[in-house]
Amino acid sequence: MDLSEDIINGLTLVSDLDFSGYCELLDISFEIILQKKDESLLDSQILAHIDKLTLKRCYASLVGFILEAGKINAEPILLRGILSEHSISGEKGDYFIDKYELENPNLITLLATTGFNFPHIVGVDWRLTYYLKSNSLEKENRPVYFIKLKTQTPGEVPINSKNNNNNDDNIDNKAGNVQFSCSVWELLDLQNKLKDALNQFDRIANE
Repeated sequence: MDLSEDIINGLTLVSDLDFSGYCELLDISFEIILQKKDESLLDSQILAHIDKLTLKRCYASLVGFILEAGKINAEPILLRGILSEHSISGEKGDYFIDKYELENPNLITLLATTGFNFPHIVGVDWRLTYYLKSNSLEKENRPVYFIKLKTQTPGEVPINSKNNNNNDDNIDNKAGNVQFSCSVWELLDLQNKLKDALNQFDRIANE
Protein backbone atom coordinates (compact mmCIF):
# COMPACT_ATOMS: atom_id res chain seq x y z
CA MET A 1 0.00 0.00 0.00
CA ASP A 2 1.16 3.50 -0.84
CA LEU A 3 0.88 5.32 2.48
CA SER A 4 2.02 8.91 2.89
CA GLU A 5 4.19 10.02 5.78
CA ASP A 6 1.21 11.88 7.26
CA ILE A 7 -0.88 8.70 7.32
CA ILE A 8 1.92 6.69 8.90
CA ASN A 9 2.59 9.32 11.57
CA GLY A 10 -1.12 9.61 12.23
CA LEU A 11 -1.46 5.88 12.84
CA THR A 12 1.05 6.21 15.66
CA LEU A 13 -1.23 8.79 17.27
CA VAL A 14 -4.26 6.55 16.70
CA SER A 15 -2.54 3.76 18.62
CA ASP A 16 -2.40 6.02 21.70
CA LEU A 17 -6.18 6.56 21.81
CA ASP A 18 -8.17 4.73 24.48
CA PHE A 19 -10.29 1.88 23.15
CA SER A 20 -13.68 3.62 23.35
CA GLY A 21 -12.37 6.77 21.67
CA TYR A 22 -10.63 4.68 19.01
CA CYS A 23 -13.79 2.72 18.19
CA GLU A 24 -15.91 5.86 18.08
CA LEU A 25 -13.47 7.65 15.77
CA LEU A 26 -13.19 4.62 13.48
CA ASP A 27 -16.98 4.31 13.21
CA ILE A 28 -17.28 8.03 12.47
CA SER A 29 -14.54 7.85 9.84
CA PHE A 30 -16.36 5.12 7.93
CA GLU A 31 -19.71 6.95 8.15
CA ILE A 32 -18.19 10.14 6.76
CA ILE A 33 -16.32 8.33 3.98
CA LEU A 34 -19.49 6.50 2.95
CA GLN A 35 -21.36 9.82 2.99
CA LYS A 36 -23.80 8.70 5.67
CA LYS A 37 -22.86 11.54 8.01
CA ASP A 38 -20.80 14.73 7.93
CA GLU A 39 -17.76 15.88 9.91
CA SER A 40 -19.90 17.43 12.63
CA LEU A 41 -19.77 13.97 14.18
CA LEU A 42 -16.21 14.74 15.23
CA ASP A 43 -17.74 16.88 17.99
CA SER A 44 -19.02 13.71 19.68
CA GLN A 45 -18.87 13.82 23.47
CA ILE A 46 -16.98 10.51 23.49
CA LEU A 47 -14.14 12.27 21.65
CA ALA A 48 -14.29 15.48 23.72
CA HIS A 49 -11.34 14.43 25.89
CA ILE A 50 -9.02 14.18 22.87
CA ASP A 51 -6.95 17.23 21.94
CA LYS A 52 -8.50 18.88 18.89
CA LEU A 53 -5.30 18.86 16.83
CA THR A 54 -4.60 15.22 17.71
CA LEU A 55 -8.18 14.31 16.84
CA LYS A 56 -7.91 15.92 13.40
CA ARG A 57 -4.62 14.17 12.66
CA CYS A 58 -5.99 10.80 13.80
CA TYR A 59 -9.13 11.28 11.73
CA ALA A 60 -7.18 12.29 8.60
CA SER A 61 -4.87 9.30 9.04
CA LEU A 62 -7.71 6.80 9.43
CA VAL A 63 -9.58 8.21 6.43
CA GLY A 64 -6.44 8.09 4.29
CA PHE A 65 -5.65 4.54 5.41
CA ILE A 66 -9.19 3.31 4.74
CA LEU A 67 -9.29 4.89 1.26
CA GLU A 68 -5.89 3.47 0.31
CA ALA A 69 -7.05 0.04 1.48
CA GLY A 70 -10.25 0.35 -0.55
CA LYS A 71 -8.42 1.42 -3.72
CA ILE A 72 -6.58 -1.90 -3.88
CA ASN A 73 -9.29 -3.93 -2.14
CA ALA A 74 -6.67 -4.89 0.44
CA GLU A 75 -6.86 -8.24 2.17
CA PRO A 76 -7.45 -8.17 5.96
CA ILE A 77 -4.16 -9.98 6.61
CA LEU A 78 -2.26 -7.13 4.89
CA LEU A 79 -4.09 -4.48 6.88
CA ARG A 80 -3.61 -6.33 10.14
CA GLY A 81 0.14 -6.46 9.50
CA ILE A 82 0.38 -2.73 8.77
CA LEU A 83 -1.69 -1.83 11.81
CA SER A 84 0.39 -4.10 14.00
CA GLU A 85 3.57 -2.35 12.82
CA HIS A 86 2.12 0.87 14.27
CA SER A 87 1.01 -0.66 17.58
CA ILE A 88 -2.66 -1.02 16.57
CA SER A 89 -3.16 -4.65 17.51
CA GLY A 90 -5.22 -6.80 19.85
CA GLU A 91 -8.76 -5.50 20.33
CA LYS A 92 -8.07 -2.40 18.26
CA GLY A 93 -6.75 -4.39 15.34
CA ASP A 94 -9.68 -6.81 15.52
CA TYR A 95 -12.18 -3.96 15.63
CA PHE A 96 -10.67 -2.33 12.55
CA ILE A 97 -10.69 -5.56 10.54
CA ASP A 98 -14.29 -6.37 11.54
CA LYS A 99 -15.42 -2.89 10.56
CA TYR A 100 -13.45 -2.93 7.30
CA GLU A 101 -14.87 -6.29 6.23
CA LEU A 102 -18.40 -5.13 7.06
CA GLU A 103 -18.15 -1.89 5.08
CA ASN A 104 -15.81 -3.08 2.32
CA PRO A 105 -18.55 -3.73 -0.31
CA ASN A 106 -19.95 -0.21 0.21
CA LEU A 107 -16.45 1.27 0.14
CA ILE A 108 -15.54 -0.48 -3.13
CA THR A 109 -18.81 0.64 -4.75
CA LEU A 110 -18.24 4.24 -3.65
CA LEU A 111 -14.69 4.34 -5.01
CA ALA A 112 -15.75 2.69 -8.29
CA THR A 113 -18.53 5.20 -8.93
CA THR A 114 -16.85 8.40 -7.79
CA GLY A 115 -15.18 10.45 -10.48
CA PHE A 116 -11.74 10.91 -8.94
CA ASN A 117 -10.03 10.65 -12.35
CA PHE A 118 -9.62 13.15 -15.12
CA PRO A 119 -11.68 12.54 -18.29
CA HIS A 120 -10.28 9.84 -20.56
CA ILE A 121 -9.72 10.51 -24.26
CA VAL A 122 -11.76 7.93 -26.18
CA GLY A 123 -11.63 9.36 -29.69
CA VAL A 124 -10.33 12.14 -31.94
CA ASP A 125 -11.90 14.00 -34.87
CA TRP A 126 -10.04 16.52 -37.00
CA ARG A 127 -10.38 18.55 -40.16
CA LEU A 128 -8.06 20.76 -42.18
CA THR A 129 -9.21 24.17 -43.38
CA TYR A 130 -7.36 26.86 -45.29
CA TYR A 131 -7.51 30.31 -43.77
CA LEU A 132 -7.72 33.04 -46.39
CA LYS A 133 -6.85 36.62 -45.61
CA SER A 134 -6.19 39.44 -48.00
CA ASN A 135 -5.80 43.17 -48.09
CA SER A 136 -4.50 45.66 -50.56
CA LEU A 137 -0.91 44.60 -49.99
CA GLU A 138 -0.87 40.84 -49.57
CA LYS A 139 -2.79 37.58 -49.55
CA GLU A 140 -2.39 34.86 -46.98
CA ASN A 141 -3.35 31.25 -47.50
CA ARG A 142 -2.41 29.03 -44.54
CA PRO A 143 -3.73 25.71 -43.21
CA VAL A 144 -5.56 25.53 -39.87
CA TYR A 145 -6.35 22.29 -38.09
CA PHE A 146 -9.55 21.92 -36.05
CA ILE A 147 -9.18 19.18 -33.43
CA LYS A 148 -11.94 17.65 -31.32
CA LEU A 149 -11.00 15.26 -28.51
CA LYS A 150 -13.85 13.02 -27.40
CA THR A 151 -13.70 12.40 -23.65
CA GLN A 152 -15.45 10.19 -21.15
CA THR A 153 -15.69 10.71 -17.39
CA PRO A 154 -16.90 7.99 -14.97
CA GLY A 155 -20.30 8.99 -13.60
CA GLU A 156 -22.58 7.66 -10.92
CA VAL A 157 -24.66 4.52 -10.67
CA PRO A 158 -28.26 5.37 -11.60
CA ILE A 159 -30.59 5.41 -8.59
CA ASN A 160 -32.74 2.58 -9.94
CA SER A 161 -29.63 0.42 -10.39
CA LYS A 162 -28.00 0.80 -6.97
CA ASN A 163 -29.53 -2.42 -5.73
CA ASN A 164 -28.34 -4.32 -8.76
CA ASN A 165 -25.38 -6.59 -8.04
CA ASN A 166 -23.85 -5.78 -11.44
CA ASN A 167 -23.19 -2.13 -10.65
CA ASP A 168 -20.24 -1.97 -13.07
CA ASP A 169 -22.65 -2.47 -15.96
CA ASN A 170 -24.90 0.37 -14.80
CA ILE A 171 -22.39 3.20 -14.38
CA ASP A 172 -23.29 6.29 -16.42
CA ASN A 173 -20.20 7.56 -18.22
CA LYS A 174 -20.39 11.26 -19.01
CA ALA A 175 -19.29 12.16 -22.54
CA GLY A 176 -17.66 15.44 -23.42
CA ASN A 177 -15.58 17.23 -26.02
CA VAL A 178 -12.46 19.37 -25.99
CA GLN A 179 -12.10 21.46 -29.16
CA PHE A 180 -9.30 23.71 -30.35
CA SER A 181 -7.66 24.99 -33.52
CA CYS A 182 -3.97 25.19 -34.30
CA SER A 183 -1.45 25.74 -37.04
CA VAL A 184 0.75 23.03 -38.51
CA TRP A 185 3.65 24.11 -36.31
CA GLU A 186 1.52 24.14 -33.18
CA LEU A 187 0.23 20.67 -34.00
CA LEU A 188 3.78 19.39 -34.49
CA ASP A 189 4.77 20.95 -31.16
CA LEU A 190 1.89 19.16 -29.44
CA GLN A 191 2.90 15.89 -31.10
CA ASN A 192 6.50 16.25 -29.89
CA LYS A 193 5.39 17.03 -26.33
CA LEU A 194 3.16 13.94 -26.27
CA LYS A 195 6.07 11.84 -27.52
CA ASP A 196 8.27 13.26 -24.75
CA ALA A 197 5.61 12.40 -22.16
CA LEU A 198 5.33 8.85 -23.51
CA ASN A 199 9.11 8.38 -23.47
CA GLN A 200 9.28 9.64 -19.88
CA PHE A 201 6.53 7.18 -18.88
CA ASP A 202 8.41 4.33 -20.57
CA ARG A 203 11.61 5.22 -18.69
CA ILE A 204 9.81 5.23 -15.34
CA ALA A 205 7.98 1.98 -16.10
CA ASN A 206 11.24 0.22 -17.00
CA GLU A 207 13.21 1.36 -13.93
